[in-house]
Amino acid sequence: MVRDSQRHGLVSDRLRRRTFLATAGAGATALAFGVPSASADDGSSLPRLRTDGRWIETVDGDPVRLRGVAPADPGFYELYHPKSATEVLEWATDPDRGWHPNCVRLPLTTHSIGEFGGPEPFVEEVVRPAVDLLGERGIYAMVDFHIIRPYTQAATDDYNEDADPEDELEPIDDVMEDVWEVVAPEFADDDHVVYELFNEPTYPTTWGEYGENVDTREESWLLWRDAAQPWVDLVQDHAPDTPVIVGSPSWTSETQFAPEHPFEGENLIYASHIYPDNGQPEEFDHEYGEPAEDVPVVCTEFGWDPTTGDHYQGTNSGWGDPFREWVESYGNMGWIAWCFDDSWGPAMFDSPEAEGNEPWELKDGPEQHGGFVKTWLAEAAGEDDENGNGENGNGENGDDPDDLVAEQSPSTTSASVGEWITFQVEDTSGDDRWIVSLEWEFGDGATASGWWTQHSYDEPGTYTVGLIATDNDGRSTTHEVSVVVS
Repeated sequence: MVRDSQRHGLVSDRLRRRTFLATAGAGATALAFGVPSASADDGSSLPRLRTDGRWIETVDGDPVRLRGVAPADPGFYELYHPKSATEVLEWATDPDRGWHPNCVRLPLTTHSIGEFGGPEPFVEEVVRPAVDLLGERGIYAMVDFHIIRPYTQAATDDYNEDADPEDELEPIDDVMEDVWEVVAPEFADDDHVVYELFNEPTYPTTWGEYGENVDTREESWLLWRDAAQPWVDLVQDHAPDTPVIVGSPSWTSETQFAPEHPFEGENLIYASHIYPDNGQPEEFDHEYGEPAEDVPVVCTEFGWDPTTGDHYQGTNSGWGDPFREWVESYGNMGWIAWCFDDSWGPAMFDSPEAEGNEPWELKDGPEQHGGFVKTWLAEAAGEDDENGNGENGNGENGDDPDDLVAEQSPSTTSASVGEWITFQVEDTSGDDRWIVSLEWEFGDGATASGWWTQHSYDEPGTYTVGLIATDNDGRSTTHEVSVVVS
């Protein structure tokens, strides 16, 4: 969980892009953003989302699994970075570059809001162009108020007693109302927008030092619900049809209490933030997975990096593969990977130096999550195309996720470089169907076809092997297995 601005790699001493834009005039501003300001009617043709039980679906009833990435705060790019927010978003949604999200999270920080002079100019100059660009590209925009702070006034007051005057926090109700009174009505008519209410509520927790005495995790959730319900009501009063994603105390780690103690309102989705510090999926399933059996859940922040000593230290094979398997075991759980950037950690890109330099180079080594996420998005988008719906055939309107045309059976899933692995097919198409096509993709660019094949790998790493099987009715499914090569 990202707990403060330092861990996001915020830069305070670089030449601000906005200084140039202000002196160059309005014409330069329009050029820098790359897209004209557009009204909601000019934007997305995507259907609006809603919830139905534990499912996220379109208003037409088609299930949708939100999958995507989050860049850094778009204001950060306009203030400090050589790239503009538009450039970053164009990259993150460009299929020609190999990126296939159906949703992009836009984290809006109080730092950027203040630097732009308040919510109104920040929304006008930064957020509206970003939302419109995503709409024009057919991508859902998750507008996230990216604050990380105490969620009650008592905890805020206690925090301020220990803080230097320049670091004291504003009253929490004022902060939430000032932002959402502007943001909620601004995008209420944009069908492709989803709101995320409060990125990471921190104190009070059961082990925290600020605020009311909270003895149990459940009590912290109930206190959070009492504090945040008026903010949910405020957003929904201005944008009654826009889904709202709700976090939880302890840096959005208490999703487990949402089914038993839900918020009031329509079209509510619950967030989780998960990093390797949480442990392996079987260790955090109760908190983050089981709730998805009853309510809509989106993991709006996760990531890992093998080279750090921070809370997100992890590898593809040790944490990424188990995490993907766990997320995909819940047919209704969405996910947004953090962070499509070169400096906010865990970053998906390298640059010559930290904190906003060019060029960007994707971290796609055998254990790095940039290439892992890119491949995962591409594979998921391909499955959507094959199944003809928005959530990989796992929804109520699609086939049973366990009803595969065929399954693969490798001789091993842990091999050495150069070792031959045998892959065989098990026919699971059913009594009144038969297989007409079997195609293999080995995750290293190699392919094959048929009921039996062998393959070896030249480099160590974790490879996703896909078996694409098609039956006589034209129905295709993909069965994937991860192979670790050392």
